[in-house]
Amino acid sequence: MSEFRERGGDIFSSHEKGGEGDEESDDQQERLEKVQPIEESAGQKITKENIGKFVEAPLVEACEIFYDKNIRTLSSSANKKDMERGEAHIILDVSTMSLENREIAKKEGEEIGEYGGCEAVEITIPIEEGSENEIREKSKEIANLFDKQEPKWIKKYSLEDLKNMFFLEEGDFDENNLEDLADELGFYYSSEDGFFYDNKEYYEKVKKG
Repeated sequence: MSEFRERGGDIFSSHEKGGEGDEESDDQQERLEKVQPIEESAGQKITKENIGKFVEAPLVEACEIFYDKNIRTLSSSANKKDMERGEAHIILDVSTMSLENREIAKKEGEEIGEYGGCEAVEITIPIEEGSENEIREKSKEIANLFDKQEPKWIKKYSLEDLKNMFFLEEGDFDENNLEDLADELGFYYSSEDGFFYDNKEYYEKVKKG
């Protein structure tokens, strides 16, 4: 299982005969049993660019759709182990969803209680054909049912928050150059609102709403 606190394995052709000329179909070239699990630890800062590093290939596009709609994915899995179980899955943070998206999530998935400190819903994608494309299309179809919402899961930090987090004292940094402090600590500082964010992309999401 790959997690966003969490993921895709290289995809190789299955080398099965595909009829005349022994050519392989797209589905034969992208069999789910060839997808290796991505093992990543919790606490990763997910951006649009690095989703593919943490999400297995069949679910990347669906997770990108969720990300663009400001819906937080907590975990996902679509690899050879899921082939054995007969289903892939995506776990979503329901606690930061809009009311409309909560209803969609509960209709399309199953409430699983707390997951990673959040109220969560698990959406399962049945595996029938066993192809990567099958999971890709089914998961995208589900993701497209949701509406864009405010990114309520994105944290912003005050200077006082960072002082407490990193045990900073007066003289440890230049209060007139908080951009340098943000760079040093791995954050993004917005002079527009005076808060720190995990990265610039998160700030821009909050700004756009």
